[in-house]
Amino acid sequence: DVTDDLYTALSVIAQGYHFVFEPEAVAEVNVPSRNARHEIQRRRRIVTRSLTGIFRMRRVLNPRRFGWFSIGLWINKIGRRLLPFFLLLVLAGALRMLATTDLLIAAIVLTLAVLVAGRVAFLRQTPKLAKPIGLAIYVLAGFSGTAWGVIDFLTGRRVSVWEPRKTEEAES
Repeated sequence: DVTDDLYTALSVIAQGYHFVFEPEAVAEVNVPSRNARHEIQRRRRIVTRSLTGIFRMRRVLNPRRFGWFSIGLWINKIGRRLLPFFLLLVLAGALRMLATTDLLIAAIVLTLAVLVAGRVAFLRQTPKLAKPIGLAIYVLAGFSGTAWGVIDFLTGRRVSVWEPRKTEEAES
């Protein structure tokens, strides 16, 4: 129920060895997600499993013992996973300010107008907007899956068996 590549790397570091980056290494990944639902499920599984692995190998989070590696791990693998929650705090703060700032009201109205226009363009499959709207949907799906993965980890839900979906039909 851990991401084996991360857990293996953490095990090596915990034993006092180093991992070396190979700039010539190439990895080919087929389409990582087929749609927003698939991306949420994928990210949720990855985050739950990676946080489980880090928790089990938590001694590498000690910067006194593992130096900059620990700091990087805190920032990249833990702090980044908390980003959706920080964004919700920013949204809550913006909404709190809504009652007192006309400029913020205008910004929120403009944002909502752009979202509605984006949704309409997406439904009509407007080619010029398809790529930016697709990117926005991918980012929102990623944040959603990340948040669910953190919640799963904190509530003790683990993903022990992963059965990859090979087709879109298998996701229905």
